[in-house]
Amino acid sequence: MSAVESLILETTSTSVTVQLVPLRARVGRLEVLVCRGDGGGSFPMGAPRSDADLAEEAGRFGKQRIGLDGTVVQLGAFGYCDDGIDVVYTYLCPPLEPGTPNRNGTLPGGSWVDVRSARLGPGARRVLDAAMVKLEFDVEHGMAGFWLVRDEFTVSELRKVHQSVRGVELDPSNFRKRVTRWVDDGLVEELERLRPTATRPARLYKLRS
Repeated sequence: MSAVESLILETTSTSVTVQLVPLRARVGRLEVLVCRGDGGGSFPMGAPRSDADLAEEAGRFGKQRIGLDGTVVQLGAFGYCDDGIDVVYTYLCPPLEPGTPNRNGTLPGGSWVDVRSARLGPGARRVLDAAMVKLEFDVEHGMAGFWLVRDEFTVSELRKVHQSVRGVELDPSNFRKRVTRWVDDGLVEELERLRPTATRPARLYKLRS
């Protein structure tokens, strides 16, 4: 449990809500799952069980309501003690593995939209802006890019995730050199098998366990 969660749970008179910012990389763009409402788009949220870890609740909520597996990353707490506090997590969803059936979540009225054109209410916009700042940093300097691809990925797939998050075009040759450095450093493993593509088979990689 994080320091933020501990501090909030000690404030027993304050209502606490878990809010998710579900994100996925699709077809060269980064998408966010938005719930439509009269006040503009918002994000999925729910009341956590009183005896549960908030991060675990966020993961359970994501699987049940969204219907996708994802990696939970705490973003922060928004709101005021008198009005209630939203503990916000990004929920990073990789593509489904080939042959995996879609699971329908229980979230009504949600739709995936481009993060850069999403129509949101003021509060949700502030949350998404903060989520994007953290995600761009975590993709460039941390592990978040690997959480938006399948367990086994190609250099091209990982590069497209970096491009969609950062909103820039990356030189394919330079990015491949970067992946090679990760292999040399022991972060990434190069696999023997290849993945068929429209042009020629592509080398597969995965994170070292």
